[in-house]
Amino acid sequence: MTRNAALGLLILLVPVSAFAPIRPAPETATAEGVSVHFGPENTASFHLSDGAVVKIDLRARGMAYSVSLECAGGALRDVRYDTITLVFSDASDADDVPSRGATLLFDMGREDERRLGSLPRVQISFSNGRRSELLVARRATDSATTWERICDSLPTRPLCEPGVPPPRALELAATLVERLRPLPTPLPATVVHGERAEAERIRTDTYERLLARGAEAVAALAAALDDPDLNMRRNVALAFGALAGGWWSFECGHKRLEIAAALPALVAATNDTDSNVRAWSAQAIGYVGADAAAAVPALISLLDHPDEGARNSAALALRGIGPAANAALPALRAALSDPSPDVRRFASNAIERIEGRERE
Repeated sequence: MTRNAALGLLILLVPVSAFAPIRPAPETATAEGVSVHFGPENTASFHLSDGAVVKIDLRARGMAYSVSLECAGGALRDVRYDTITLVFSDASDADDVPSRGATLLFDMGREDERRLGSLPRVQISFSNGRRSELLVARRATDSATTWERICDSLPTRPLCEPGVPPPRALELAATLVERLRPLPTPLPATVVHGERAEAERIRTDTYERLLARGAEAVAALAAALDDPDLNMRRNVALAFGALAGGWWSFECGHKRLEIAAALPALVAATNDTDSNVRAWSAQAIGYVGADAAAAVPALISLLDHPDEGARNSAALALRGIGPAANAALPALRAALSDPSPDVRRFASNAIERIEGRERE
């Protein structure tokens, strides 16, 4: 892949103040890896196998990233650790959502690989905990640089570990929630194309970013659950289910976001005028588990709602709460006579779970 020299100058145009300070030598170096520190909070860790880098972990600006280099022929060899530089950048993406990025730069290669006095230069770019690009630049002529994309789809993911703090920016979380407003509902049951495919790309990207913001995202979503725009309320209720349900496939896998702080807003939403908002909010309550015991009275009332979807969702939520929903047993037993076979089945499942008789 070849790009003109102007692209190569993008790195040089970053203000000097944006460069994190780097120590002249690696902080730690063992047979297993090399760690370089850029001040007290930012660290690049290079994991080694037979002297070659097989994985890079980066902590930068409160975010953590992990890059497996299996797609790069298994490893990067001859990394020049004393050339490592960390660059921060702030920008907006195509949807005008603020993006806080980090770029890791370093030389790689042997002396006989120099071109016009320069060793190959590696650039690994990150954004909001998930996006990345790995390029290797080689000087082709005095005025042109050849860029090779090592991996077409670099398998970069946030580090899935506790204790990694999300960015502290409620305004940014609220901006992300705003992206949900125009998206269609419900979620598609099959693969989609065209405009709907683009909408689902935005939804997936937004869910990833909200997951990275943790409690800030929960607060922003809870506030939007009372939005006058019905489509926004529907999308927020859907988002709660995706973030807390454990069924959405994030880049980190099937993660669950703790949403107990949004319980009052979710309970209030079970009285929404829209059947979808009621149902999806009730289902999200079930994902809270035993800590949602305070929502049991509202769910009992929902079991008697004229809307079948509301009754189904109430039974599902009570099953999710489990034994802590013991007070709902009389209402659930009454629901065993519901005209809907689905309500009867969900009520039976909830009773078994609450009474500890659930089959494996």
